[in-house]
Amino acid sequence: MGRCPRGQFHCLDNFQQVFTNKPILKAFGNLFYFVALQVPVAVAVGLSLALFIDRFSPRAATILRAILLLPFVMPMFLTAAIWLWMLVPQFGLFNQLTSVFGTG
Repeated sequence: MGRCPRGQFHCLDNFQQVFTNKPILKAFGNLFYFVALQVPVAVAVGLSLALFIDRFSPRAATILRAILLLPFVMPMFLTAAIWLWMLVPQFGLFNQLTSVFGTG
């Protein structure tokens, strides 16, 4: 771990330290768990849900898709709405703050 004398080859020492370090091995295990188990399960559940929704009438399928998509779209919509509220030139939060300093 200290400074190496000039001319010595220490490249493989780094790999030995990585593969004997318990937190790094735990991180590799977590990565393997995620890639090997979580991703295929999520894809299978999503595909099954899509095939299940496809069995309904077009109107019911549209409503179900909207209900399932809402939790993903709502945070983005709310974030955009809050930023728009803060950045409105006439009465936005940032305009009010900058007017205190005489720049608004």
